[in-house]
Amino acid sequence: MYKIINSDVYSGIYSLIDNSIDVVITSPPYWGQRDYGFDEQIGNEPDYNDYINKLVCIFNLLLYKIKDSGVFFLNIGDKYISKYGKSPLAMIPYKLAHSMQKNGWL
Repeated sequence: MYKIINSDVYSGIYSLIDNSIDVVITSPPYWGQRDYGFDEQIGNEPDYNDYINKLVCIFNLLLYKIKDSGVFFLNIGDKYISKYGKSPLAMIPYKLAHSMQKNGWL
């Protein structure tokens, strides 16, 4: 049995039962890539650290919903700190993974 929830991420997570999810597959919007035209959208934070913190917050909520035997697949890409690649990469995937590890993710 599967269930598709089409909602804001916070509403959707809170509607789930703890320890009930077998598989999560997610590809959140990349930081600074697009403006979808609504408040509090993911990926449109002023700083990439704010973006990472927002994702960590969401994934920490999700951690309680996933079964001990469940799996989590995350597709996340890196970005240059400034436009047009005239700066170093932000190392977003690595910083996000490190933050998630500190919060109990394996």
